[in-house]
Amino acid sequence: MMKKIFLKRCACFLLLAFFLFLPSCEQEQSSLAAVRDLSLNFPLKYGVIYSDEFEEEDEKYFSDEMKLLILGANAVKYDYIVSVSGYFSRDRVSGEEIIVILLDDRSHRAEISYALYRRAAKKQDIPTRVFCNDDLVFFICSGNAEQIEEYIKTKM
Repeated sequence: MMKKIFLKRCACFLLLAFFLFLPSCEQEQSSLAAVRDLSLNFPLKYGVIYSDEFEEEDEKYFSDEMKLLILGANAVKYDYIVSVSGYFSRDRVSGEEIIVILLDDRSHRAEISYALYRRAAKKQDIPTRVFCNDDLVFFICSGNAEQIEEYIKTKM
């Protein structure tokens, strides 16, 4: 009788522990985390990461004005954007950019991709890629854009 009670308590404890720790194992998506990961794994020089995940007072805050420059005049109506982060090269020669946009819903990926394709059309001298991975939309403008895209698709 004592063994049954002990086994039931152990089973309940294990189930409770499993359900408590399960959410912590889930990887939280973040545009800032994605950009940081890419900047650590690829030689991006002379640049700075901007993000709207920073505090507004931070000089590297991805402001609404920056969103207008990146996404165009319709940027204010994109209320389904959770966060925007980007790496921007400060040297005028390379012009490298990586922009990652986290959406609250996959159904809006086409609209954001279209806005980023308009930006890619302006970057004709550097290889660019626009693609989606889950709720993230990527704009990669770099000499090694193909390798970065492959990394994202296989490792992120």
